[in-house]
Amino acid sequence: MGRHALARRHLAVVWTRSWTLRQLAARAAEPGPVVAAFVAAGRLLAAGHRAGVVHGGFSPDHALVDATGAVRLCGDVQRTEAARRCAAPERARRQPVDGAADQYSLAAALVEALAAMPRARALDPRTRRALVRALANEPGARWPSVDALVRELVAAARARRWHRRACAGALAALVVLVAVAALPPPW
Repeated sequence: MGRHALARRHLAVVWTRSWTLRQLAARAAEPGPVVAAFVAAGRLLAAGHRAGVVHGGFSPDHALVDATGAVRLCGDVQRTEAARRCAAPERARRQPVDGAADQYSLAAALVEALAAMPRARALDPRTRRALVRALANEPGARWPSVDALVRELVAAARARRWHRRACAGALAALVVLVAVAALPPPW
């Protein structure tokens, strides 16, 4: 929902074949695309916050991923069981919600999605710390913004990729050393 120059409310509707983040996570073989989709959803939430809009009910059912990988947020049309599970504690306490509540909901939804994936159970420590902080009971103990949480999740993903490449390089070097050591002496 947006505002026209004449201050009329308008709604843009896009017809696309898409899946919820929950459906994406259920179909994914690897956690990488799931984390990437949640990062994209987090960027959209953060953009809303910069515009003064708080979702207030984010869950894996409130974000859609189309065939190109583009993520779109849905309004809080109905309260789902997932929305209740992902709700920030301040919502349950009937306190006002802000961007910190959306941050909590984003992290709770990502944890729920990853917990259902066998290959994602062994989260790297940096990602785990980022999510634990975002799930703090008190809003002041969370990341300063959804943007900050997203930056940390992206940095953790980059560190994982670098670590995998470094391990692969070290393994390749070890194989070469073992092969060279197994050769008979040239004399």
